[in-house]
Amino acid sequence: MIYSPENIITLFIIPYITLLTIMALIALFGLGYTTRPFKFRIMLCGGGIFFVISDALIAISMFYTPIYAGALWIGGTYLIAVFMLQFAILFLDQV
Repeated sequence: MIYSPENIITLFIIPYITLLTIMALIALFGLGYTTRPFKFRIMLCGGGIFFVISDALIAISMFYTPIYAGALWIGGTYLIAVFMLQFAILFLDQV
């Protein structure tokens, strides 16, 4: 169940899921943007995907069932996402 009147945080779930989906689609469609270097596009896409995985694990853990060693999985995927998003800039050509 996405909306629950007892929990006010559920009011923000639908807009957040919508924005997260848009971000993931932009990251995936960015692979076809051929004017940027290939490694740059791969790193950005991978970072976006790992960020979505991290947030999905948070949602599952909070609203469905706790995940065994959830903090490790959530933190690990989040750190990989941040690393890939930040590391992508090294593959961007100087303009």
